Amino acid sequence: MVCFANDEEHLHQECIHYYTHLNWKLVAHEWEVIKGKPEDGKGDLVFQKESTYMVIECKRRTIQKVYEQAEFYAAAWKLKYAKPRTKVIYGIWTCKTRAIIGKITNKKEAYHICQRDVCRIL
Repeated sequence: MVCFANDEEHLHQECIHYYTHLNWKLVAHEWEVIKGKPEDGKGDLVFQKESTYMVIECKRRTIQKVYEQAEFYAAAWKLKYAKPRTKVIYGIWTCKTRAIIGKITNKKEAYHICQRDVCRIL
């Protein structure tokens, strides 16, 4: 796969184009984990289709950090913004890898993930 994106915003736009054509609605772009506190983290993209949210992290390179960020931001979304009884899945969008890699099944799991990441949102 050839990557033509010269920055992360181009990757965001590619991802948005792809998923909106699959009938996912973009509900957040560059969203703050804690509203008004960008220093506590910003996720890249969140889409919604029916009762499922999909959290996507975009990076030019596929490195371990992008997998960890995707999981963390999905957990943060589940705790802070997801409506009751909705599912949260998460994935990555890089120059080489475009995949859904996991799901957050409940708030207990989300709390556990966030605690591993130094409780940035608690």
